[in-house]
Amino acid sequence: MLTIRRKPGQKILIGNDIVIVIGSFCRFNDIKIHIAAPKNISILRPELSEELQAKAKQIIRSNKENK
Repeated sequence: MLTIRRKPGQKILIGNDIVIVIGSFCRFNDIKIHIAAPKNISILRPELSEELQAKAKQIIRSNKENK
């Protein structure tokens, strides 16, 4: 894992086609980040990814039970 410091408005480049822009500080310890990436790149927060995986497993189980 790479850890770097950036100020609001500064950018981080990942490869040639992904740009992360550090946004403004919101409230408490929140910070906004802006991500520009090709449409074929999925960008999810880990908690949403876990939730989607759980729902997919539930759908698969349901489909198996209905057969």
